[in-house]
Amino acid sequence: AVGAPGHAVGGTSSGDLYVMFMNSDGTVKRTTEVNAETPNGPLLRDDDLFGSSVAALGDLDGNGVADIAVGAPGHAVGGLHSGDLYILLINEASPPPPPVSGTVFSDTDGDGVQDPGERGIVTDVYVLTEQIRQTGTNSGGNYYFTGSIPPGDRTVQVVVPPGFVPSAGTSFFETVTVAEGQTATADFALEPLSPAFTATVTGTVFSDTDGDGVQDPGEDAVSGYTMFAVDLWDGAIRDTATGADGTYSFGDITPAPGVTLVQTGLLPHDHTISPGGSFFAYVQPERGGTATFDVPLHPVLPAEFATLYIMAYRDDNANGMADPGEEAFPGVPVSVYMFHTGQLEYATTGPDGFTSKSDIVPAGFLARAVPPDGYRATSPVSAVQTPYGSTLDILGALQLDNPAPGSVHFMEIGLAPVSAE
Repeated sequence: AVGAPGHAVGGTSSGDLYVMFMNSDGTVKRTTEVNAETPNGPLLRDDDLFGSSVAALGDLDGNGVADIAVGAPGHAVGGLHSGDLYILLINEASPPPPPVSGTVFSDTDGDGVQDPGERGIVTDVYVLTEQIRQTGTNSGGNYYFTGSIPPGDRTVQVVVPPGFVPSAGTSFFETVTVAEGQTATADFALEPLSPAFTATVTGTVFSDTDGDGVQDPGEDAVSGYTMFAVDLWDGAIRDTATGADGTYSFGDITPAPGVTLVQTGLLPHDHTISPGGSFFAYVQPERGGTATFDVPLHPVLPAEFATLYIMAYRDDNANGMADPGEEAFPGVPVSVYMFHTGQLEYATTGPDGFTSKSDIVPAGFLARAVPPDGYRATSPVSAVQTPYGSTLDILGALQLDNPAPGSVHFMEIGLAPVSAE
């Protein structure tokens, strides 16, 4: 018998005991797990550390099977961590079949069947119930769950190791029906990745002067532009630059069911994404296949730049509005950040409290003004929603906009003395 006091079944570090019945040649015939979920087993709580000590007692009940004493030093009976000792009378009777079992194997020929010579894979397997149950495969790739799993349809999921993907027509999870007294089987065929197996993502970055999303004759390629690929299957992040013809390519991409995020780097200051285009795409190329993601960059014409007018004023009554008699506030620094280009520009309000920026790319931007010492911002609000769904909460006055081509925007910055209510 082997104790596992740190194992969590029914509680954190409640503990576990593995009783191994042996063959005459020293190999394991079968293993029975004893924990908080075992019928007629111990009543365990968090941090009982059941299994910290184990001792053979001989055959106390005369059934021909040695019985066991198991310590649980963390169990509280009459005092904190006073400890407890459990005497387990062991039966040789056949244990109930495991509720879920199966094999995880390296499917080298990709046919979904474990053929002779296809080895097992050591990894973890989960059953999703009201509580997530976990077990591991042995060196042969075999696994089984012990204890009780509520009957019904249950999802079994394997952790796919790096260098493998589910074989064609299979998945990394399977739904099985668990029934009392029966064993549900979920096998997982994982195919090793190889150069012939992996996929490719490619595309072209070009200057889309007419904004139709198609590279027409005379529309130049954009060379030296950075593209990124994020393999969501294994977490690998790669980057490359477009060549003289504007093309880029990523090899060794995990094919479907793997998913790869392909996205642009920061856009040139005088460009934006053409209407109908995007600066990112999720692709799932088939094994040995190619997925294409082109990036049409539309040059921003002078008339298409947006303009931001900024006015700072002393908001003496702290009501967030410019009232008659409230003076202009000169010398307030303002920064404007363009999300798609990554460009950060600066301006300062003049003697009349005004300044402006007239070269804003028609895409999302964030303007921020930092109050001088002794003042606080009363407008705009200091918490805003970005185009990507997250919230920014930055000290100072903030304004977020997503301008249309040629649009005009206004930002009024109210600054009140910190003593003003």
